[in-house]
Amino acid sequence: MKGLLPEKEDPREKIEKILRENKVNFTTFGHWQKVNRVELERGEQFQKCREKIKTKEEYFELCDK
Repeated sequence: MKGLLPEKEDPREKIEKILRENKVNFTTFGHWQKVNRVELERGEQFQKCREKIKTKEEYFELCDK
């Protein structure tokens, strides 16, 4: 019986909106994927499996790109 129930809103969108309104830094899965890729690439330069991001400022700067 399609169409009888209202469509459910994705709760992640609502949560992200509230976090942004309150100026809270947060990480999405997409952000994590971006940071993960950068850490792996940096690690290759030092012949390591990864080179971790060391500060929250750098972490969130990468997320914003």
